[in-house]
Amino acid sequence: MQANLKGAPAEGSALWQLCRVSDVYAPPSDLTYQGFVEAVQSLPDFEPAALLGLAAGADAYALPSLARDFFNDLSLRHNVQHNCWSVEEFAAIALKELPELVSCDRASSRFSASDGRQTLCLNAVMMQEVERYNSLLRCIKSSLECVVEVSAGRTPLSPATEEDAKQLHQAKVPDSWERCSYMSNKPVQIYLQDLGERIQHLRCWIEEGAPPRIWLPGLFAPRGLITAVIQAFTSTQKISMNSVELRSSVVSTLPDKEPEIGIYVQGLFLENCCWDKEHGTLAEPEIGAMPAVLCPLLWLCPREVRAEPGNYRCPVYVVAAGASAMRPLQPNFVCHLGLAAGPVGPIHWLVRGARAVTQTDT
Repeated sequence: MQANLKGAPAEGSALWQLCRVSDVYAPPSDLTYQGFVEAVQSLPDFEPAALLGLAAGADAYALPSLARDFFNDLSLRHNVQHNCWSVEEFAAIALKELPELVSCDRASSRFSASDGRQTLCLNAVMMQEVERYNSLLRCIKSSLECVVEVSAGRTPLSPATEEDAKQLHQAKVPDSWERCSYMSNKPVQIYLQDLGERIQHLRCWIEEGAPPRIWLPGLFAPRGLITAVIQAFTSTQKISMNSVELRSSVVSTLPDKEPEIGIYVQGLFLENCCWDKEHGTLAEPEIGAMPAVLCPLLWLCPREVRAEPGNYRCPVYVVAAGASAMRPLQPNFVCHLGLAAGPVGPIHWLVRGARAVTQTDT
């Protein structure tokens, strides 16, 4: 090794450094065994994001994630409680604030033979959402009622209730809920709050019809909505679904009615990138900014497949990671968005790992 390094470029030159992020990542000036040992020991404990080709702001996402995993492990080892309530108190409060089931009869009344093809497809999606959320609400209600009844001494403790109580004590969503739930990495308190907002969004859809701007993260299965929009377009145009894609366009003004073709969606988050409103392209996120920034309002319009060299095919996922492995039958991928890549080109954002998610972990 020493013989190979003797013909290396002059120390301090750009070719000498193994990485341009920091001078630390370079062969040591002392080419002895002890010199290499000291060089390895001087490496930082946490590698900067730029070392892996990611944006500098990616550190703001990785560090909180590592800290959260550390404290979760700590709570499991030392049985630390995350809130001031006992499990039975939390279960009683959550049961009291749990939303009521959504009326299926009221939802089915939205169907009309005179509706257009796209409206019929959206109403079908709404009915599927009602059935899924009602199934989840029944599961949560049954679980919380068992915890309350056991804590009051009115029923014996079952293994399932014991496991639910342990996970509630750790501020985690119980596994029995997750088997019936949409993908989520949130702690149980925020999860229940998010569930209430989703049910409210669904009730507004039932009472007032499809909203002009659909809150895509509020859907149990966002991919079902995307498929319904494409099916409505292909059935009208008499073409195959394989020849159709969704064209995404950023909308600068808030529309007051839904488009004739496609849908307006809001609520997505961009990771490892942000949107430059002035130039209308993707841009590097600010250092120290939030890991996920809000994506602008988008118009998703189906059309026949065509190449757009200046656009980055940004993947959209339900969650960033983690929960998708627990429910392999529930797809994490939603669709692709064609976003203007800007002067750096699409390959730059591909290396950056730029993506969109429907929800964050908090």
